[in-house]
Amino acid sequence: MSSLKCNTLVSMLKLGTVNEKNLGVLEVLVKHTLPITYPTSFYKEICTSESKVFFSKITYFRDMPVGAIKARLIPNKKNSILSSGIYIELIVVLKNYRKKGIASTMLMFIEEQAKKHYQHDIYVHVSINNIHAIEWYTKQGFKLDSTPLKNYYQDLDESSKDAYVMKKVI
Repeated sequence: MSSLKCNTLVSMLKLGTVNEKNLGVLEVLVKHTLPITYPTSFYKEICTSESKVFFSKITYFRDMPVGAIKARLIPNKKNSILSSGIYIELIVVLKNYRKKGIASTMLMFIEEQAKKHYQHDIYVHVSINNIHAIEWYTKQGFKLDSTPLKNYYQDLDESSKDAYVMKKVI
């Protein structure tokens, strides 16, 4: 896709707030894009958790949901006032809309939230076999932050269970 078409598409995106009325939309997007099944509580906590701060959006193109992101502040375990960063729990884009700048737009939203909340680190887990995701995050400025975590993804087949932690400093 040419950069002109990509820029036009990105300019037509709308990031919508996740709320109780559209939680089902988020759930459907995730089911159509990820090989992992999340319990309903995973989605509901965006609207109901009093102890966690979430940054979640559904991305719309011409009023059609095409992607979503769910991230949260990581609590600081040292009883400090500031959190320890932002953790991206998921970022999804429907197959026909990939490589058009949608995921990058959602990541920019998270980076803006990090700055607003005085956070310098953004983290994400990626299956060690998900080469496309590792390459994409690397292009976005993330670096591998650890050795693989064994059996992180319980719902995936044996060869995909391990995950890398990737980190971006902003």
